[in-house]
Amino acid sequence: MGQEGEGLPATPQAGVAGLSAAVQAAQIGTFEWDLVTGELHWDRRALELFGYDDGLFDHTIDSLLRRLHPDDVARVSEAMKRARDTCGEYEAEARACLPDGTTRWIMGRGRAVPGEDGRAVRLVGVAFDATAARDSEVRVQRVLECMPSAFLSLNREWRFTYVNAEAERILSSSREKLLGGDLWELFPATVGSDFERHYRQAMTTGEQVRFEAYYPAPLDRWYEVRAWPSPDGLSVYFLDITAHREAEDRSARATQRADLEARVSTELAETFDVEEAVARLARIVVPTLADWCVVSIVEGDDGSGAVRRLRDIAPWLADEQQERRLRDIGWWHVDERARPIVERYAEIRLAHLKDDSFLRRALASRTAVQIHGPTTTRLIQSVINPGEARDLLARLAPMSAAALPMRARGRTVGALSLFRGSGRDALTAEELALGRVL
Repeated sequence: MGQEGEGLPATPQAGVAGLSAAVQAAQIGTFEWDLVTGELHWDRRALELFGYDDGLFDHTIDSLLRRLHPDDVARVSEAMKRARDTCGEYEAEARACLPDGTTRWIMGRGRAVPGEDGRAVRLVGVAFDATAARDSEVRVQRVLECMPSAFLSLNREWRFTYVNAEAERILSSSREKLLGGDLWELFPATVGSDFERHYRQAMTTGEQVRFEAYYPAPLDRWYEVRAWPSPDGLSVYFLDITAHREAEDRSARATQRADLEARVSTELAETFDVEEAVARLARIVVPTLADWCVVSIVEGDDGSGAVRRLRDIAPWLADEQQERRLRDIGWWHVDERARPIVERYAEIRLAHLKDDSFLRRALASRTAVQIHGPTTTRLIQSVINPGEARDLLARLAPMSAAALPMRARGRTVGALSLFRGSGRDALTAEELALGRVL
């Protein structure tokens, strides 16, 4: 237990005196509000905090309210009322407007004391000058607000506790709507995404994470994100890198296009057989432009005008003639297992095409014909007569397709049929242009 004088004070009076000395050393003021008589007692430090001396202080709650900034009066009054009505705790931060014209932030904390009937009879507590901490917080907030990067903070319940102006802009939402809101409810596409995985990892491990991720519509943007955890939750800094990603994609596409064009030139230069050269296109364009491809040529074009006449009339009026003039000479699929299916489809499809097939429309109009979307397979099947070719197309299940007429020296000499499956977007205008170049 130890000797008297060691450890805890030997008497309650010594403990009270020690506590009082500690409060004074910390420059903390104390208050006691008698809820029965209405009399308010402040110690000397509390009087100093609010700019009073003994002669001006009248021991009423109005003495406090007169010193508060008008915008803070209602909030402080409500906090005291809540503590009194619930016989609970009191906490409020407010601005004290002093007689010399200065303003300081005062933090008050206390608790209601119940009487014999359980109702609050006193409100006791402490008050201290929080101006320095507030000024520091304001400076930090000012820096965060001026940052060109977005910043937000989340508590451990994944609710927003702060967002700066740039975060409001990037997230297309005001802080009034965000603060206090649940991250997963306000941004449902985050659930199950890289955002959730990395955020939870940071919270669990206590280590900072950095990653790049795409958030779908309505934001439809790429972000570079850094998140670091703290005992209070998660701080998140993020940049909109969509423009940077798009520039990288453009550069990659330009390189890919140059490589593809170079490969075409090299491949076609290796043979003097025109038909063999054109047939090689199918393997060259897969998978850059399509998951699978069929290359067709127009036979018998001796410059007599037969192809031109065929082009200028409606293809459905020259069905048999076009079947004789067209021949599929090349095909390829990115998936080795599907190549026999494409080969068989290319062997028989022309004989099964209806008058208004997309291929014939492209040849007649001399322009690309493109279809895409979940109905693509069904649309193509609709221009194929019932039978094996239609069944084979169902197995190949294209989600987008394009028929590009091949032109040389003012004549249509063939067509390139490009198909993409699920998981790939339809051909872009840039990709169609590349197809025409090839």
